[in-house]
Amino acid sequence: MIGYISDNLLLPILDFFYGLVPSYGLAIIALTVVIRLALFPLSAGSIRNARRMRIAQPAMQKRQAEIKAKYASNPQ
Repeated sequence: MIGYISDNLLLPILDFFYGLVPSYGLAIIALTVVIRLALFPLSAGSIRNARRMRIAQPAMQKRQAEIKAKYASNPQ
């Protein structure tokens, strides 16, 4: 699977950037930027959800403590 992706997707894009800038270092940097931009919506959503959970965590811990106190006599 990884070989298929690298052979059929990443290498042609890397060759394209190498054609624009005849330096593999700059071509790799450009490829990295393109991949990061393509994955940005996924990482932004993950960061947004983590921020929401961090904000909601104190309320959830308070509710969890209430539930534990309510059912302390029930060992299940």
